[in-house]
Amino acid sequence: MRICLKQVILGWVAICLLAPGGLKAGGATILDVTVYAMGGLALLHWLSEGQGLKRLQTVEKWLLYLLLVVTVSYLYNSFAPFEEQKAFVTFLGVSSEFLYLRLCIYGLMTILMIFGGYHLAASIMKTPEDVRSLVKVILGCGFVNAVVSLIYWGVVTGATLDRYNFTPPIEGSQGIHLSYMSLVGILAIALLISGELSWRQRCFVWLVAGACCLSMLTVIVRQAWVMFLASVALLFLLYMAKFPSKSSRWAVLYLTVLLAVGVGAAVSMNRALLAELFLDVISVSGTDTDQGAWLMRFALVQHGIDIFLANPLLGVGFGHYIAYSTVPVVISGYAQYVSSPHNGVVTILAETGVAGFVCLLGISGALLRQHYNVYRRCRTRYAASVVCAVFALLIVVIAAQVISNSLLLPLPTERSMTQSSFIIWLMFGVVAAIGRMPEPGTGTAGGGS
Repeated sequence: MRICLKQVILGWVAICLLAPGGLKAGGATILDVTVYAMGGLALLHWLSEGQGLKRLQTVEKWLLYLLLVVTVSYLYNSFAPFEEQKAFVTFLGVSSEFLYLRLCIYGLMTILMIFGGYHLAASIMKTPEDVRSLVKVILGCGFVNAVVSLIYWGVVTGATLDRYNFTPPIEGSQGIHLSYMSLVGILAIALLISGELSWRQRCFVWLVAGACCLSMLTVIVRQAWVMFLASVALLFLLYMAKFPSKSSRWAVLYLTVLLAVGVGAAVSMNRALLAELFLDVISVSGTDTDQGAWLMRFALVQHGIDIFLANPLLGVGFGHYIAYSTVPVVISGYAQYVSSPHNGVVTILAETGVAGFVCLLGISGALLRQHYNVYRRCRTRYAASVVCAVFALLIVVIAAQVISNSLLLPLPTERSMTQSSFIIWLMFGVVAAIGRMPEPGTGTAGGGS
């Protein structure tokens, strides 16, 4: 049973990284069927082993608390459409009741999905070989994804860099492509500094790291770039604190120099584009055809806070912000309605109220505590490099919630974002699994709860 489930997990990862987001079967996308099946399979696995709530880890308990809060919120709230919502559902060609039900189903399935991914990874990955198998699949599929995107970019744009000049062919989203490439890239860099690879493995991992970094350069999303570089910096700090040897310091220094040279070359060859890209961040004024980054986010956050203040305890329902998105944002001369305030904290407050926000704090705190415990007690370099990479990514993902949508609790209506979040939660589960594995020569687990 464990071997079968492990192969299912590996297959799911491959499908998420390689299956086009628009590929459908029977009206549902392949990714939706694959990812949402994880929640049901995790429930069956939990019941088959006769595990009670006491056997669940703290992270899992917080996710179940959130599921309870969201369910109560759905039952408490009613979809009483106002004029803008009536126009919205008329545009969609559905009834208000159907829209409310669909949003509720999306929300519940999203929480079950991330619970399922975490639970199965934490329960099924029993040995270091299991972890290595999963990492190999992520690196291999990530490499293929990066190469496909690079070839497509070269053909479509003539290998030119510009904002929004192409859409990654597999994900259909620049942000999600960068999310995948960041995860694969930081895992590759972590393995390179571990010193636990053979010559052939090292050559392959170098290729993976290079392809992912190049692919990230072609997709110009400044926030994702900053998050990736911050994750790499944290990875280096965590690994050197864990293994303060001369070889570790040289490996980190070597990779730091390479990254600095790469970033410097990219900046020097695209000074005008990057200047325009980042000057928009520090500009507080917009134009007639573009509201500007700061004004847009201020408007969205203010509207989200207004929704929270009107529904402080339970919010309007997880994933229901889109039905209350009545403030247009001017982008490229067009007034557009968005599905979130582009702020994970404000989104949770607006959609789940104080009760959901407490769950977000509990989930974040439990994950940080667990990852720190596993990081502190893990002894083998390969496992420690994986833990450092995921731990660094976790810290950045939690911090980024105050300026962007949350990858911990993704927007249920954003299908590609939920799938990206699923991969990340799977890696959180891998760290939990490493914490349960006996350390070589000790017979005791590495930590984590």
